[in-house]
Amino acid sequence: MSELWGEKIPGGYFDEVKHLYRSERGVIVPSVTQIFTILGMSDFSMISPEVLEWKRQYGTAVHRAIELLVNNDLDWDTLNDAIIAPVAGLEQALRKLEFKGTATEEKKVVTLYGMEYGCTLDLKGEITHKGKRQNAIIDIKTGAREDVSWRWQLAAYALAQEVKTGWLGIVLKVDKDGDIKPFYYDLLPAGREFQILLSAAILKINNGLAKIGG
Repeated sequence: MSELWGEKIPGGYFDEVKHLYRSERGVIVPSVTQIFTILGMSDFSMISPEVLEWKRQYGTAVHRAIELLVNNDLDWDTLNDAIIAPVAGLEQALRKLEFKGTATEEKKVVTLYGMEYGCTLDLKGEITHKGKRQNAIIDIKTGAREDVSWRWQLAAYALAQEVKTGWLGIVLKVDKDGDIKPFYYDLLPAGREFQILLSAAILKINNGLAKIGG
């Protein structure tokens, strides 16, 4: 049965096609973004499906290019013209941070105080911040305005690590012209807040007030 659940990842399974996370027991668990949707923090109902799909494909292409870039496998000649400027801007931003990567697109199913969720972080590694080397988790946003959930998203990724404290959260927001705006987050208080949000989402799921999966 487990072969039907998708790719084996730490803590469970991930189905790339359906974008579903499962526990080791095969139980579907919410992703970090699904937690926010369940709690009414994300609403894309006013955006047409065509625009949403274009944004999804654009964001996926930028993220994939950065994954290849960090792993020294990027062939710039293969990039679509629409993402060259954003990728170049992100390259400069990572260079400015003196980023040394230890993981890209890291997928996990996490158990936190008996509650489970799935997550995929963009980048993890070391940067130079205020003159010192610092462990950091970096998330890339393509064209979005700052959202209150960003700090909780990064905190969820930090809580997925073996060492859960000492991480600096960074969002690199990049526009179509490659201009970068960084946002920095203290993940210790954000982590406590995320645990409350996770509890509320799990409560809704367990009581039939929210559904994940098919």
